[in-house]
Amino acid sequence: MVRAGRTINERDTAGGEAVVVANQAFGQKFFPNGNAVGSVIYNSMASTGKPPAPLTIVGVVANAVDQSLRANAVPLSINHCRSFRYRCRWSI
Repeated sequence: MVRAGRTINERDTAGGEAVVVANQAFGQKFFPNGNAVGSVIYNSMASTGKPPAPLTIVGVVANAVDQSLRANAVPLSINHCRSFRYRCRWSI
């Protein structure tokens, strides 16, 4: 559920701004005094060896249960590979 801003959509492509959606735990941890939407973060993993890539937070979503109902929510940021100008690498 979107709490602020928007989700990643068809406008978010490799030719445009690199965007990310964060969960509420991320917003509370890194932006405790305000709304995370519109803020720029840097992720060195997104740039595959290049300087850290700037990512604009376009939305904040509700926290999700990951492993246990008793566990605290983990701060997460979620991106879509199409929104990166750099080659994305995925590992499982």
